[in-house]
Amino acid sequence: MALCKRHSPQWVSELPGKVTGIVLGADGAIYAAFSCLTEVEKHPPFKINKVGGAAGIRALDVRTGKKVWESDMEGSLIYCALKCVANDGTAILECSEDLGGGPDRVVAKWTKSGGSAKSPWPMAHQNSQRSGMSPEAAAKYLAQIPVVEEQERRAAEIQRLLAAARAAEDAESTKWLRKKDYTKARELYAQAAALGSKEAAAKVHALPT
Repeated sequence: MALCKRHSPQWVSELPGKVTGIVLGADGAIYAAFSCLTEVEKHPPFKINKVGGAAGIRALDVRTGKKVWESDMEGSLIYCALKCVANDGTAILECSEDLGGGPDRVVAKWTKSGGSAKSPWPMAHQNSQRSGMSPEAAAKYLAQIPVVEEQERRAAEIQRLLAAARAAEDAESTKWLRKKDYTKARELYAQAAALGSKEAAAKVHALPT
């Protein structure tokens, strides 16, 4: 499913089985793996609920959701999970024909993706290293929060000072037969300029003395 700006579905694409991995490719296509399972318990007694369909991988047009191509897993594989897409376009999949103790397989499928998209979050857990959920990445994100909050606070304060300075400037501009005094407006503009406002810095020098 793709969402438009107002969070309503732009398109919906149904796959033959349960989606078990999605990667946004550098070519703009969406690569989705699917399995003919709805529920798997990977601990004894290994309950498996099967649905109709096959296990495989499908490429979707990111704009329309239409199928570009599809490749089913050969043999009796019932589970297929897309782990990552290498830089040369090779999709790496974890597959199995018997989750009750049978051997797993690593399957490589070449695609025209050219690797994962150079975007902030092209796959689950962000990237092939899964660093999106690492303590280091979480610490880096949390460290940025105070910086962003300070930037937002400063921007709000600049807007408040600019509004007050404009009001003071307008009040002086409308005076008739009296000497205009822009001291208050200049001080407010100077405060906003000290916070980084280029507009305010220009006004400080532009106001009549």
